[in-house]
Amino acid sequence: HLVLWLPGLKASQEAELVAAALARGVRVYALGPYFHPHSPAASRERPAGLVMGYALLELERIDVGVRRLAEAVRELKQKAAL
Repeated sequence: HLVLWLPGLKASQEAELVAAALARGVRVYALGPYFHPHSPAASRERPAGLVMGYALLELERIDVGVRRLAEAVRELKQKAAL
């Protein structure tokens, strides 16, 4: 697994990012649920984070997935800028 931090997005945008990625055929998981609800890290503002698995994917599928995920990130950044 891989943890990806996205400083350009807020933690509150994780669910929307996961949905945007899934709409593009990419399954990723929000990092937020992995924080203990009473930990300092859960209570402070942090960037969005994702957990991604890649062990069973061919290199070509990983490349396509990363490109699609980048599209989803760009879409969310554009929405936030409006």
